[in-house]
Amino acid sequence: MEINKKANWVQNPTKKIVTLYIIFTSIGSLFILLSITDFFTENPFQKRNITMFMLLIPSIWGCINIVGNYNRNKKTTIN
Repeated sequence: MEINKKANWVQNPTKKIVTLYIIFTSIGSLFILLSITDFFTENPFQKRNITMFMLLIPSIWGCINIVGNYNRNKKTTIN
């Protein structure tokens, strides 16, 4: 009996999805950084900017997760 698995873009990402996710995560992180701090005149690593890091950490973690899934699937496809 065959199990019908749907393709999930997080578990089975393509190179296009990984590239787009990295670009959008980078742009979004930069916009968050620029909107919360005056990036060019003050240090972003201040205690009052904890909200920024609470928004950035999950998005960066998701990016790492998707890239890891892509590399894992790429290795299993080659073998």
